[in-house]
Amino acid sequence: MTDQLIFTLLTALGVITVASSFFQQSIGRAAFLRSQSHKMAQALHSYTDWIEQQRDLPFTARSLDELSSPRPLEVASAIKREAFPSLHSHIVSLLLTHNEISEYLWQQSLLRLSQGWAWCEASEDPEWQRLRTEQQELIGEMIVICHALSGAADRGWATRANPARGWSGVPLTAQQAPQHQ
Repeated sequence: MTDQLIFTLLTALGVITVASSFFQQSIGRAAFLRSQSHKMAQALHSYTDWIEQQRDLPFTARSLDELSSPRPLEVASAIKREAFPSLHSHIVSLLLTHNEISEYLWQQSLLRLSQGWAWCEASEDPEWQRLRTEQQELIGEMIVICHALSGAADRGWATRANPARGWSGVPLTAQQAPQHQ
């Protein structure tokens, strides 16, 4: 009877140890995903700010390396690889949109240099508005997915606006999409 009791206690202790380890790993993974979700949102917001700054820079102020692969976009891609591999198609779409925007920026710089009268402000440029809207919708969707995968979706993240540009911000949850003007 004593051997059976010892065996039962050791088995119970083993089960508790395994369950505790699994629980700690689960909590650790959830915390990691929440952290990465927040970092992804920050990287995508930084990328958005970077893109906005590029619109009004002269032709000579950009480096090809920076324009082709801005640091915030590299950070977002690294976070996707580490924590959110399911965002692969979204990152590919974002890179394709980035290439469109980069091409547009080069064309606008050439237009500004050769025909300054034909160049217009971002707020008056329908092509720029189309590209930025497409990009912002994709970024908003990526952030919502990251928050949902990490369990941060119910934490009430609000939109973030850039008052210097009048940009309306990226909706971070499906329920919250207020527009700031």
